[in-house]
Order: sequence, then C-alpha cells, then structure tokens
Amino acid sequence: MFTGLIRMGCSRRHERRRGVRPSGMRRLAVGSAIAVLLLPSAVPGPSAAAAPLVEFAYVTLKSGFVAVIDTQTDTVIATIPVGNSPGDVAITPDGRHGYVVNAGSNTVSVINNVKATIPVGNLPSGVAITPDGSRAYVTNTQSDSVSVIDTGSNTVVATISGVQQPQHVAISPDGGRAYITGSGVDVFDTATNTPIDHMGMFIGDPLDVAINPDGSRVYISIPDINDSSSSYVLALDAATNSEIAQIPGDDWPGSVAITPDSSRAYVTNTHDPGGGGEEGGQPEPGPGTVQVINTATNTVTATITVDTPLDVAITPDGSRAYVTDLSSKSVVVIDTATNSITGTIPLGADPNSVAIGRYR
Repeated sequence: MFTGLIRMGCSRRHERRRGVRPSGMRRLAVGSAIAVLLLPSAVPGPSAAAAPLVEFAYVTLKSGFVAVIDTQTDTVIATIPVGNSPGDVAITPDGRHGYVVNAGSNTVSVINNVKATIPVGNLPSGVAITPDGSRAYVTNTQSDSVSVIDTGSNTVVATISGVQQPQHVAISPDGGRAYITGSGVDVFDTATNTPIDHMGMFIGDPLDVAINPDGSRVYISIPDINDSSSSYVLALDAATNSEIAQIPGDDWPGSVAITPDSSRAYVTNTHDPGGGGEEGGQPEPGPGTVQVINTATNTVTATITVDTPLDVAITPDGSRAYVTDLSSKSVVVIDTATNSITGTIPLGADPNSVAIGRYR
C-alpha cells in the first residue's frame, strides 16, 4: 500500500514525514535472469506442462536499482536499473510486473519485458495496485496529488488533487476503496476517484497503511515527531472507518504488513534519531525493532530486534517476513512461526522498500 526515501540521523526522521524511506551492491547480469523473473514470454502456453511456482522479493536501492532475491535460496540473482532515489515498489497480482516510484526522478519505473517510465507528480512516495491489477495508485507528496495509472497502457489516466502531503496508499481487498495517509487519512472511491471520508486530528503524522486481507480492519502507523513515546499504530474498523484500538509503537513506527490469514500485523520501528524530535539531537541508544501485533486482540505479542528496519513484506504463504535493514545494508528474514531471525541477505547498498511476488 503505502511506502518512501532516506537519510540517517535527524534528517532521516524529517524525510520519513515526507513519505521517504531509506534505500550498490555488486551488479549482476540482468538479461536472461530478468527474462525468467518477470517476462510473460518466459511462461509456457496452455498446451505446455504447468510451470513451477516461482517467488521473488524485490528491494529498491538508493543507488537507483532494484535487487531481485530468489526467496527459495535467499540470494540476490539480479539487479534492475530504475530511476533516481527509488522508494516504494509494488508487484501486480499476477506477479509479472513491478511498479517502482522514483522520488528523485518524479517517475514510476515499470519492470517487465517492455520497460516503461511514467511521469507522475513531485516526490512520489507510495504505490499500490488494485486487486485486479488494472490500476496503480501513486502518491505525490509535494504535488498534493495521487496519480492513477492504467497498467494496460502504462499511462496516467486520472489525477486526484487536494490530498495534502500524501504519503502511502492501500487498496481494499475488494478494490473499492483507496486509503491514503498524509495530513490525516483520506478514503477514496476507486470507481470514481472521489472522496468518501477524511480522518484528521491525529497526534502524529499518519505514515504507512495496510488493510487486512479479509477486508475487516485497517492499520495505520502514526509516528509522533515531537514525542516518540506518543507514537502508535491505529486500528480502524474498515466498514465504518471508526477507531478500534491504539497500539503503542516502539519509538518510531513505520511500515506495516499483514499476514495472509489476517491474524498478525508486522510493524517496523526505527529508533528515534532526533532525541525526541529536536533538530540536531543525537540518536538514542539501542537498535530498532519489528513489532508483531495480534489483530484479534490488538496487542503486541512479540518484538524482534533489527538495527534499522525500514520496510517489511510477508511471503504469500505467510511463513516469512522480509525486512530491509539500513544499518547492515541487507534484508533480514524472519520466521513468522517463531518470530525469530533465520537469515540475512547482504545487498551491498542502502535498501529502502521491499515487495514480494510469485507466479507460475
């Protein structure tokens, strides 16, 4: 749904308010590897034997690339060049196309057999794709707008204006609603791209947003730049957009991802880099964390230590969480059954966002 750019220290805190997540590595040959990863031409026709299921994690890198990770081996098998300062990445439901927002280029890069670059508004930060794969919604923080892309033609077919400092976006499982964080939370009807609801008056600044796969609840991270102890994750009833709970964050809640069975939400927390939000403050001691929230009780049931976690994605089978870690320039792999770290995938460059796609 939603996602962003980067910097360390106090400046990183400022940029995360603008929807930017921090994001090289040795460059690998792309040619044949990408043909296997994303190209429709690599998939056999109906008469051929069923192809094996393949799954990849796509990680945006500050250096202007996307690292492709084979989740069976947890190794980087290719890098794909995109635009400047890539932030969020989203994969179409069929697993064949990736949409990457480039905050430094004001574009969206389409990763597939025919690469495309789509101009959007200023400082794009978040991207989400409708469940039928027909449209991509891109938040433009400095333009106060959202670009709606037709994924068939890879052109902007509508622009939603008047959304103040939009950060990230999530689409409901039925495809009917778009939830957009920014100066509050805006809800739009995706059939008409007209507003349905607006929620404001938050203590902090709504950042990321995720919706349960069963469509019942919406989870929004709300870091407070002035007092990190007031940061929290907001749970909403999706039917009424009314508050269900406020779950205390662990300093600076950022990205949110929910397991396929809707039972748990994973939330990244970076440690306060500004000493309570003051300019020039020193980072507080200690690493960041990933919180695990039980969505039935809206309580934190586990806390996993990760140095500087930025983004998190869950595998389609729900067995693992992939977390980008800025400090170690890597992706940390978490076993969701035990909530323990089972591996680290070195990237050699600053990571930002992560998304996972699979297809046969």
